[in-house]
Amino acid sequence: MIRLPRYIGTYMIVIAFFALTLFTVVYQPTLIAPPIKEEGLPDFSFEHVVVSHIYDGDLIWELESDSADIRKDDNVVRMYEAKGEIYEDAKPAVHFQAPIAKIYMHESDMELSDANAQFFLETKRVELFSKVLNWYAEVKQFVGHEYVSVKTDDIELVGEAFHVDIPVKRMKVAQNAKAKIEVKE
Repeated sequence: MIRLPRYIGTYMIVIAFFALTLFTVVYQPTLIAPPIKEEGLPDFSFEHVVVSHIYDGDLIWELESDSADIRKDDNVVRMYEAKGEIYEDAKPAVHFQAPIAKIYMHESDMELSDANAQFFLETKRVELFSKVLNWYAEVKQFVGHEYVSVKTDDIELVGEAFHVDIPVKRMKVAQNAKAKIEVKE
């Protein structure tokens, strides 16, 4: 068996150390990281969307829009250029449209921005405009906030808030309400 001098082992350790040092200085590994999500972008996006809320086989409301998106973090569907209807006893009770509509998935509630709505009462059609219009599905009630305008053929009510109770067909304008009544002959 051939014996190598002792100093060769020392040289090999020194050479291996320098090679390792050189490798760590020269080599720059590529870091593979998940892409950073830009703020404000949705997780899902849709075009030409129709969303229906059906409860116990009855159509409660239907909303359609040109486009919609969903963000998983807040569980809200945002619909753009939306229009829809609320149904009572399988008949349209309210028709509405809004540039932006939000559907809160867990509650089946909606929030409409700059909303126009028409309520179909037995004898009259009532038109409404509200900066913010919320639909609460559990109690079947619309609540308007900020600026609210309610019109019929001969009455106009303006206020800061209102409530529309669909099952009992009652409308209440509140907070700084003003009425303008025209008598038609």
